[in-house]
Amino acid sequence: MKRVAFLLPGLAWAIFEYLRSIGFTQVRVRHHGTIARIEVLPAEMKRFMERGMQEKVSRQLRRLKYQYVTLDLLGYRTGSMNEVIKKS
Repeated sequence: MKRVAFLLPGLAWAIFEYLRSIGFTQVRVRHHGTIARIEVLPAEMKRFMERGMQEKVSRQLRRLKYQYVTLDLLGYRTGSMNEVIKKS
């Protein structure tokens, strides 16, 4: 499996600040080429799925040139990058 590239600091910060500004408390976005994979706390996943929230987030990240915006179904967790590295 291909290793995940880290976001440029300015872009990562902009996405982080945007997600925090709309109420998510613990977030992470992973960059996979044209795909943004979002991690939020499992307790906040229901909020992410509320009507209109997916469109709002997707629209913002597409403005930043992501073709696809995904939500990690396991949610935010420490060590998630190690899962990918161990399988490589």
